[in-house]
Amino acid sequence: MTDMIEHVVIGGGCAGLACATQLASCGKSVLVVEKKNHLGGRTASFFNKQASDTIDNGQHLFLGCYQQTQRFLHRIGSLHHLEFSSRFVTEMMGKEFGAARLKPAKLPGPLHLLPSIATFRAFPLLDRLRFLQIGKALFFSTKKLKNMSVFELLTVCGQSPLLIARFWEPLVLATLNAEMKDISADYLVAVLRLGFMSSYKNSLTGLSRVGLSELIANPSQDFLNQHGGKIQRGDSVESIATMDEGTLLVQLHSGKKIHCQSLTLAIPPKALKKIKLDQSPILQSYVESLTDFEPSPIYSYHVWLDQELFESTYIGFVDHPIQWIFRNSAYMHHKKNCYSCVISARDELALKTKEEIRKILTDMFSEYFPQKKVSILHVVQSHEREATWIGKIGQKRVSFQTPLPNVFLAGDWTDTGLPCTIESAVLSGHLVADHLLL
Repeated sequence: MTDMIEHVVIGGGCAGLACATQLASCGKSVLVVEKKNHLGGRTASFFNKQASDTIDNGQHLFLGCYQQTQRFLHRIGSLHHLEFSSRFVTEMMGKEFGAARLKPAKLPGPLHLLPSIATFRAFPLLDRLRFLQIGKALFFSTKKLKNMSVFELLTVCGQSPLLIARFWEPLVLATLNAEMKDISADYLVAVLRLGFMSSYKNSLTGLSRVGLSELIANPSQDFLNQHGGKIQRGDSVESIATMDEGTLLVQLHSGKKIHCQSLTLAIPPKALKKIKLDQSPILQSYVESLTDFEPSPIYSYHVWLDQELFESTYIGFVDHPIQWIFRNSAYMHHKKNCYSCVISARDELALKTKEEIRKILTDMFSEYFPQKKVSILHVVQSHEREATWIGKIGQKRVSFQTPLPNVFLAGDWTDTGLPCTIESAVLSGHLVADHLLL
């Protein structure tokens, strides 16, 4: 038996859910097919028995400029769980300078950054003046930015090695999840132009008061159920065929066959290339032509301590493999003495045993917070080895439109003009849905 669905979305991550909920909100019949047994993709939560707590699969920091994400969360009724606050001050620590704080001022952009940079202790006064030269990057052509690395851009803009190491490198790792030499400069400029330099409001950081599944997956599921949408978990696409009448025939690995008017593939690029497209030669040729993307990881270690380690919301470290530590109780009040330690784009600790990780963390806490004599109660790791996708510098990312008028691509790796973030994923889903609703 073959089911008939108006719109099928393959992939229940942020891109797929943004697309599906937007279509469902306009009365369209939608089916979401998700390979895993849960929705949310890389933004999901899981329960750990050892800690007796629900844990996010990675720490996610939002920015005030994430307009598409806020549009999505408002639609599914969970935007109130996201807090953008001036109290979320960015603090950096280093062995040579101690602690330095960055807090935007309530001034017109980009003036809102200047008081914070002027007093930032992580680098000397001369480097604070050099920082202003980054404004040159905003006047470079898009073509030029796409063909140079972030590191090359920073060098051209007069950023010193000290300034790069203590400011730009932590920023790039946190926002782009990539090494500076491996990612094109246009993505950093997009972050600066849309976020940090545009306005005080857009530069604010945001954190979820609830787990990621409660913020995204669960309310998306409820929304789809309330609006006639369907969800099929634990299944994936085996093949796609075009039919004579212009519709598509999608066969799932479970054996189920679905006729649909449109198909959105909101899946990673590697998964896309595994789908059989023998009866759709145009799409087959197009998928084969897609340039390969390299995955970039994010490793998280969730730690429960016997007492509070620090009072800040989160702290970045410029000279330690652990790049950021988030104090979960600062925004999730039920998380007592729970901290999330994050490493972006690097896998130097990936093969360490739990005992080795515990020792690394114990030594780190003693070194940076010697006044605190904390003991680690639990350590739970969550590794996303394919957290984001990186193309070669100068490589063009693909449009959401394919050669077939009713087959679309969605995902943070598509051409949204943004780095691979939640905002890029959600935007890609909205681009498809808005196109289908024209």
